[in-house]
Amino acid sequence: MRAIIRQNGAPVFPLGMYEFPRDESEWKTWTDAGINLVRCGNREQLDIAHKYGVSVWVPVPMIVVDDASERRLIEMIETLVGHPALAVWEVPDEAIWRTICFGDDRARRLWEEPEDRVVEVVRRRDELVKGLARGAKIIGERDPGRPIWLNEATPSDQDTLARCLPWLDIVGFDFYPVPPSIERPMHEWGPLLDKYRRTAPRHELWAVQQAFSWSSLPRHGAGKPPSYPNTDQVRFAAWQAIAHGATGLLWWGSSHEDRPAPFLADLMETVQELKKVQPFLTAANIPSVRISANQRLRPSVLGVSGFVRLIEDADGRKRRMLALVNEDPWGHDVELTGLHDIGIPDPNEMRPVTPVSACPFVRLTDNWTVSLEGYEVRVYVTP
Repeated sequence: MRAIIRQNGAPVFPLGMYEFPRDESEWKTWTDAGINLVRCGNREQLDIAHKYGVSVWVPVPMIVVDDASERRLIEMIETLVGHPALAVWEVPDEAIWRTICFGDDRARRLWEEPEDRVVEVVRRRDELVKGLARGAKIIGERDPGRPIWLNEATPSDQDTLARCLPWLDIVGFDFYPVPPSIERPMHEWGPLLDKYRRTAPRHELWAVQQAFSWSSLPRHGAGKPPSYPNTDQVRFAAWQAIAHGATGLLWWGSSHEDRPAPFLADLMETVQELKKVQPFLTAANIPSVRISANQRLRPSVLGVSGFVRLIEDADGRKRRMLALVNEDPWGHDVELTGLHDIGIPDPNEMRPVTPVSACPFVRLTDNWTVSLEGYEVRVYVTP
C-alpha cells in the first residue's frame, strides 16, 4: 500500500468525506472519530483543513482536450500546488461512465445501440484517454509525485480504465446499496472490488460508500421513503471492502442531508472503530492463515472472508489483528487454520474491537471454529 497520507511520518489509511464539514462542531466530531481526508475546492478550504490536521483531495479539470482547457487546469494547479494539506488530485468524477451517457445515467449495452451512437462512444473514450494523458503530464510537470485519482461507477468500462492506468495512482468506484435489493445487494462490495482489482492490480483502490438516503437526492428520490445505512450496514460495507483489498474508504452524499443527521452518528461509529485499528489497516495480510466457511454444514455463496495482520509497536512489541466478515446473509460456522504458527495460540485471548455476542472460538483437531450470523463482522486484536 502506498502512503497517500502520513501523520507524524507514519502511513495512514484514508478515511474520507466528500462533504466539507459545515461548522467547527462537525470538524471536531468527524476528526475525533478518525476522518483524515476531505474534498476541497479552493485555497481557503485547504487552509481550514490544514488547521484541523486533515489532508484533502481536489477535483480538477484534468481531461485536457484543447488549449483553453489546458489553461484552466494550469491555473487551478498553480493556485493550490505546494499547500501542506494537499494530498491528491482527482480526475472529473466517473469520467469513463459519462462517455456512455447521453443526457441520462442509464446503463447501456453498446451492442444494442445504433451504429452511430457506438461510434460516438468510441470517439469519446479515445478523447478521454488522450485528454487524461495530456492533463496528467501537466500535473506531473508542476507537482511531481502527487497522486492522481479516478473514481468511477460500478459498471464503467474496464477496458477503457485499463487504458487510463498509466496516468493514475488511485482508482475507485462508488456503490450505494441501501436499501438493499436483488439487483443491488449489500454483499456486492466484495465482487465489485475484486473486479476493479483485476483491472488495476498495482494501484491503490478506494471504495466510495453511502452517506445518504436515496430519497434525499433530487433526481432519484421522488416518492421514495427515507432509508439510511444503519450501523451494521455501514460496518459491514467498510470491513467487506477492506477484506477485498480496499486501501481507502470514503463516504459520499451527506451534503444532501439536513442537520442534525442521526445516521451520520452511526457512520462515525464505524469510523471510530477503524481509527482504533489504524496501524493495522496499512499492514499486509499474513498469507499463511486460512479462513473459510464450513461447507459441510451449509453451502455458501460468497462465504466468509477474513485476514490476519501483524504490526510492531515502537517498543518492538508485535501485535496482531484478526478480522472475519460473513458475506452471506445467513449464518456460517467459520474454520480458521494456521493461527498458532503466526503467534495466536488461542484466539479467545484476543480482544474484540467492538463487543460481540458470547460465542467463543472452539478448538478442533487442527484448527479453530466460530459461528457468525449473516453479514456479521468480528474484529479482534491481541492485547
